[in-house]
Amino acid sequence: MTWVVEEPLYIVILGVLTMAVLGFGWMQTRFRGLLYGICGTAVLMTVLLLVEGWVRTEAERIEALLYDLARYVEQNDADTILAHFHSEAVPSRERAASEMATYQFETVTIRRITAIEVDRGASPPRALAFVRVFAEGSTRAAAASSVGVRRGSVTLDVEVTFRKESDRWRIFDYRRDDPFMGVKIHE
Repeated sequence: MTWVVEEPLYIVILGVLTMAVLGFGWMQTRFRGLLYGICGTAVLMTVLLLVEGWVRTEAERIEALLYDLARYVEQNDADTILAHFHSEAVPSRERAASEMATYQFETVTIRRITAIEVDRGASPPRALAFVRVFAEGSTRAAAASSVGVRRGSVTLDVEVTFRKESDRWRIFDYRRDDPFMGVKIHE
């Protein structure tokens, strides 16, 4: 039943279709019960939309976290990024620290979140997110020297594994495309 709180479009489509069928039936028969059914469907649809807006699912929490992480990367805020790693994810945290020290980001945009798969049955709960990211920037070595600074842009597919720790989702691991495949250099 999580589809009810995941996507409001399903609620609207189901409610509108139900009201259309009931409305067609009422126009044919003028049976007052169908008119009450239309009103009841409208009220139920409103209540479900309010509940959908109020409830925040695990997938929605992870989606919000992904957008926050993209903003921190764009701000080159390595400390905040590293604070979002799981305590047992030492190799991943070290790799991220190395990469954040290598690149100077100017723009980081999430183009699309392909999927977020949450495994509530795992202990601790884990999730896997598939994200397409667009980034612009340069290496820190190129940015440090004013001569021959080159900016580049790249679109990467990133797979992020999260684990829950102290009731918060933390990065456990991540994989991404090779950043130098498909890099466009800007003069």
